Amino acid sequence: MLVALPIIDGDGNPKNIAAEQTGSLLATHSVPEVGGAAVTAQNPLPTTPGVMTAAPPNAFAVVSGGVPVEAFGPSAIEHGAYITNPDDAEFDMFVDPVSPPMTLASPGPNGTTSRIVAGQTWVAPGPMTGAVYVNAQDSGHLFVAVSY
Repeated sequence: MLVALPIIDGDGNPKNIAAEQTGSLLATHSVPEVGGAAVTAQNPLPTTPGVMTAAPPNAFAVVSGGVPVEAFGPSAIEHGAYITNPDDAEFDMFVDPVSPPMTLASPGPNGTTSRIVAGQTWVAPGPMTGAVYVNAQDSGHLFVAVSY
């Protein structure tokens, strides 16, 4: 499926680039095409890739520091998701799409734990069939999480 990806160019102007979506992979084209032909006024780039409904996470806080929480349950990520450590977070958080991050270190015992510093976002390509877990050293650590 061909989708339009909104971007901001180096001058701060909004633009769309074309990308071919196959499963969870996006491949961009150097010359945007729709139906095998270059994008023109007569052959425009689609601007609506389809309807996706945002959904809240199972958890948006690490209740007890050092104890992982399940942000998204199995099969909750239909198209994609993101988890953001807020800009004002005092501590890093750890996200793992394979197993609960029991240690506060990256890459973790399975090599699948990502350290997310304040202001950083972890993006799930989606769709995903497993759960996604979050951990942090402080109790009550809030984070933003949305699946779609």
